[in-house]
Amino acid sequence: SALLAAAPPPDYKTVSTKFIETYLNRSKDQSGAFENTSDWFTEDLRKLMAGYIKARELDIQAHPKEMPNPSIEEKISIFWDLPSYVEFLNSEISGESATVTLLCTWGKETDYPGDKKRFSLFFNRTAKGWKIDNIISISEGTESNLRKELSRPK
Repeated sequence: SALLAAAPPPDYKTVSTKFIETYLNRSKDQSGAFENTSDWFTEDLRKLMAGYIKARELDIQAHPKEMPNPSIEEKISIFWDLPSYVEFLNSEISGESATVTLLCTWGKETDYPGDKKRFSLFFNRTAKGWKIDNIISISEGTESNLRKELSRPK
């Protein structure tokens, strides 16, 4: 009997495509998305995410009548209103890291019709393949940096 070779770990472009389908596609239901995708992120970023999730749960318990902080899925998606279209602008690899830059465009049925914003996924190569280590969007001089936002004390 032939030995089955283990499937190669997904490369950063494959992970980027799955990320778009899961977190940025307007038609997708995000329920449980993070539970199903946590292995796409570096161990370090997952620790920050776990801390954010725990702090959010405690905050909801302490202040049940107040509007809660965004869910981890909303934080990962960065934008309040998801884009209508997402396209790959470019990808760069440098040693053990890679960056994928996306262009998000909002259509008529959104809060930001006609807006376009760049969005970058930063990857590190690990023993288990490429993992997302940060997500950054810069728009009109304002930076949305997932790592910084998850590290911020509440």
